[in-house]
Amino acid sequence: MSSKIISRCRNNLYAGMVPNAYRLCRMMQLLRGKRAHDRIAGMLLLTLVIAGAAAIAAAPALTQPSHHKIPALAALVSANSTAPAVTGIVPASGNWGLPTSIPDLSGTVHNQTVIPETALPETSNATGTNGTISPHGVTTVTYGSSQTYAITPDTGYHIADVLVDSVSIGMVSVYAFTDVQANHTIAALFAINTNTITASAGSGGTVAPPGRVPVAYNNSQRFAITPDTGYHTVDVVVDGISAGVITSYTFTDVQTSHTLFAAFAINTSTITASAGRGGTVAPSGAVSVDYGRSQTFEILPDNGYHIVSVTVDGSSFGAVPGYTFSNVVSPHTITAVFSADPTITNINPVSGKNGKTRPFTIDGTGFVGSGTTRVALYYPGTTTVFVDGDSILVTSPNQIAGQFVLPVSPSHRFYDIKVTNPDGSSDIRPYGFEVT
Repeated sequence: MSSKIISRCRNNLYAGMVPNAYRLCRMMQLLRGKRAHDRIAGMLLLTLVIAGAAAIAAAPALTQPSHHKIPALAALVSANSTAPAVTGIVPASGNWGLPTSIPDLSGTVHNQTVIPETALPETSNATGTNGTISPHGVTTVTYGSSQTYAITPDTGYHIADVLVDSVSIGMVSVYAFTDVQANHTIAALFAINTNTITASAGSGGTVAPPGRVPVAYNNSQRFAITPDTGYHTVDVVVDGISAGVITSYTFTDVQTSHTLFAAFAINTSTITASAGRGGTVAPSGAVSVDYGRSQTFEILPDNGYHIVSVTVDGSSFGAVPGYTFSNVVSPHTITAVFSADPTITNINPVSGKNGKTRPFTIDGTGFVGSGTTRVALYYPGTTTVFVDGDSILVTSPNQIAGQFVLPVSPSHRFYDIKVTNPDGSSDIRPYGFEVT
């Protein structure tokens, strides 16, 4: 070769060079190469030269198609995690260990930027239980061609984001690289599905946790049903169906949304009110009282009767006209006893001589007991009583027997007669007896 051609070879000046001169020039460059594959290529070219210049001239030009590799990563991401940055996959510049431009035997230069397998990050769990990218791993794409990727979440998961060359393109299930002329990356981020359980309660209690509760796919969620003090659970309704009176409910293997509602009611206590003959207790019977409330009862004697006693939970409170239960939290009883008022219907005799002892009988109703029932013969407005107390005998509820000790030289002619029962009830016959 001439010194001019050799100079042009050394300075990579190939323009206008005839094919055979270029091939020889290229052979010299490869034989000077430091890398093993350069020297091998040079020796192959030398063999072709030795085989004959004619054969070299007739050989077709060798074109080396450019290839680009696209790593596809499927990142495992939970619903609350942050997507990992996809870095260190494609160098910004420089040589990965292969020539970045290689002329072929026709003089045409092809870009040959390639990512070696050792430059890829670990992707052993890239196709885990959350989802996949297909095809996955590193895909070699011919220069100028296209490559489509399918992003598929696993059951119970969804696509959270897709990153192309570290830039988010949203939640797409398919992405295609077109007219590929450089290296690219694609990464898919998946998140677990969540379902909402809406928990609510009526007045008088709580459901915990309350409100809209997110539950991850296939997980479980327990709810506690707690009535307030003085209340009780009436029913728990799950997805519109009664689950009965329960203290808790657990949703298991949650794969869809649910509802839970708890109904409560206030506790009630019963007060049983009763009365004997001659009156009523109002209200009467079994009276329901809400927890913590008060209830008043009136004691009402009938006409001609009076209250003898009122008993509350076994204890007597006397002849009271009413009673109030306060802060009711348990059952109670109240009972009223009545008695007929004493009524004088007849006195025999109705007169007697002064200074004498005069036996008598008093007819009527409502006379109670001997020894404690009193009969008085007196003038209104005075305190002198003209009756022998030891002689009083109640022979029946309808009759009293005794004797009067009539005054000597009385200052009055007509006197009242009064009958008083032990409970203080009484009846008077005004001017019912005459002293002569």
